[in-house]
Amino acid sequence: MISPQKRSDDITQLIVKAHSDYQKMSGVWLWEGAEYYLTCKVAEGIWGFSNGKLLCSVENPVKEFPVSPGRPALDTRNNGRFDIGIWTPDWYPNGVIEVKSSVSPSTCEPDIRRLAAFSVASADPVLASFAYYKSFSALRPEALERSIQTHTQKLTKLFEVQKTARNLSVSYSSRKTEAESGESDLSQALAFSATFRRKS
Repeated sequence: MISPQKRSDDITQLIVKAHSDYQKMSGVWLWEGAEYYLTCKVAEGIWGFSNGKLLCSVENPVKEFPVSPGRPALDTRNNGRFDIGIWTPDWYPNGVIEVKSSVSPSTCEPDIRRLAAFSVASADPVLASFAYYKSFSALRPEALERSIQTHTQKLTKLFEVQKTARNLSVSYSSRKTEAESGESDLSQALAFSATFRRKS
């Protein structure tokens, strides 16, 4: 199985590519597009990185992923869905990904908690990843960097809480797009990912 760090690194690379592709296609930044576009681009990219050795589908019902007997129940609705499901060619679960775009870190907590619960409850140590995109603008470079760092720290803290509470490992990755100058400010986007895995 791919390592958690590689999965997180792949996701941030794909987010940055989705940002670039959407800007070329539409003339505007990804934050103005639908989150579903980003979800599909990440799924397509994970499939491509595997050279077809993995299958990726979107909007996967949680009940499709087996839970180990005796494990804590998932703190999610029975009819809930993961944004991306990753499978081997014989439909053995490889991972799940939740995608968030252009929202505050605090609104991501339920998804992060659900990914952590899935890591504990899954029948096998399947990778549970989070993909996050947000763009920022500021008048000065130092203010722009401070905003990105603050968001990264807040997201990391949410993961660290679940890591400690559920005895999980977590691997982080973050990238930034090139800063662009507007008429009166600077703009830059953050791609952030983290991947939970249950400890042996």
